[in-house]
Amino acid sequence: MSATSNQNFIEAFAPLAMEQMIKYGVPASVTLAQMIEETGWGKSTICQRDNNFFGIKQGSWNAAKCAVNPADGLLYRKYATPADCFDDHSRVVLNYHKTDGVSPRDYAGFISRIAGNYARDGKQYTNNIISLIQQHGLDAYDEVASNIAAQRGIQMGTGKTVDLTNPAQQKYMLHPLEGHWCMPLENIGQYRISTLFGETDGLHLKGHKGLDIAAGGNHPPAFATEDNGKVIKADGSGQKNGGMGNYVIVEYNRADGSKFRCTYMHLQSVNVKSGDTVNAGQQVGIVGSTGRSTGSHLHFQTDYYNLSTQKWSHFDPAQYLAELSIRSDKQEQLNYQGQNLLANYTSKMAMGGQTVGNNTGFNLADVVNGNKWDKLMEMMQSDDNSEGMGISAIIGQLFHGALAIAVSLDMAAAGKPLDSDSIKEEVEKAQDKGITTDDTLCHRDREALDAESAKAEAQMTFDRESPEQQQSQGLRQA
Repeated sequence: MSATSNQNFIEAFAPLAMEQMIKYGVPASVTLAQMIEETGWGKSTICQRDNNFFGIKQGSWNAAKCAVNPADGLLYRKYATPADCFDDHSRVVLNYHKTDGVSPRDYAGFISRIAGNYARDGKQYTNNIISLIQQHGLDAYDEVASNIAAQRGIQMGTGKTVDLTNPAQQKYMLHPLEGHWCMPLENIGQYRISTLFGETDGLHLKGHKGLDIAAGGNHPPAFATEDNGKVIKADGSGQKNGGMGNYVIVEYNRADGSKFRCTYMHLQSVNVKSGDTVNAGQQVGIVGSTGRSTGSHLHFQTDYYNLSTQKWSHFDPAQYLAELSIRSDKQEQLNYQGQNLLANYTSKMAMGGQTVGNNTGFNLADVVNGNKWDKLMEMMQSDDNSEGMGISAIIGQLFHGALAIAVSLDMAAAGKPLDSDSIKEEVEKAQDKGITTDDTLCHRDREALDAESAKAEAQMTFDRESPEQQQSQGLRQA
């Protein structure tokens, strides 16, 4: 199955997995990874014939409700719909496995508790599931589900249901931000994508970690994509560097605490050095064919720092570039076999709300020190906004304000007024005490809302540099 087909398979069932996470507390990432592992990307007979996505055997069910699996001759449960199977999987996991006390956000801890019931070698099964989660960025769906639950005031694992299969809920509203945006290549639509993110072949046995953008024998300049980026590594020595050739890595440490990296590989030459600060549209190198390469192309890779796992994770650069396309108000395209690779992601995004300075979404520290409380309250109380949470793997872009939401929920439970001044005062008290949403403030037994983790997947942040200043530096920007 191609990388595109794999992603489509994941996205088709991600809403069901997130619903189960909110309802039962089973990590969406674990559910999706097990689905992939147990069905071979949906190819198993019992999956296609009986909607059995998790290899669930007969167990206590009547034989009349089961069917023989030709792979081993045993009886397996059959379901009328995929949703029935996903719900049964969650109940089986919780009924027969010791998962009490494991946070839905701890996918590694969760799978380690249940792995022994799925394979003789529980350790190997655990490693397989964790590898799938990390390779395909499935933990992004855990982030989305957690934020949907927080915004709607739902404690995960308490049996409350939400419907995320409605297309109307699949739009992610991007708040307008001040700043500049730039594609890594000018007129990027004129080039073709030669290798997709996650694609496997003879050179990428564990899945391609970025996008390969073929330059057609040309050597165009490559640009920084955001403002205020720091070059953390740059090597133009011409060495192979493990196959990367000449390369540049730019890190964006945003005011909300989130960290993102853009990596440019196989460059002909490098125009920056480690420690440099770059802004959107500033040239970082020239596309080439150094290292392990068969022709002039740019390997463009995006990673984000997951505060939950304290590790860097890859995510599809097409998601990142789709947001840049929307924010720059330019209908950019990525050409892959005659199709626009960005369309799947841009169709799930939309601009909305007021411009938020040089901060991503609503950073709590700036809200407390500013005058954005009325807008924050409007966001929290808006039904339209609650239905705007995205469900595709738009890995770097989630809702802000978990601490403020947690405070308001506790205030409501205590019968306190929910006006903006009161909530502001309570949040200030919580911050003065060093309380976060992982502490006793929310009184969560199964899930503590982690403001830092929510911020780790935030939207882009940019400095307040005027267009005139940028243009004076000869930058290409939107």
